[in-house]
Amino acid sequence: MGKSKYNPLYEFEFPIKQRGGIEYTLRITSVLGHFMGLKFPDSYKNWQTTNIDELYKIDLEKILIESSREVVKNL
Repeated sequence: MGKSKYNPLYEFEFPIKQRGGIEYTLRITSVLGHFMGLKFPDSYKNWQTTNIDELYKIDLEKILIESSREVVKNL
């Protein structure tokens, strides 16, 4: 069960006695390192024409690391 072959998804029912014996479905999985990365915006791609000082002031873009796509689906 689960989307990632390296990070199986385990599911089981678990009664919580303090809540009147209500049963909850718990899902547990693991993760595999980082799944997001950072990159400079495309407008700063040419470092020959970019002012170096600007690189310290801009917001980096968050990107999904392609090899982690199945792990993200699992989560």
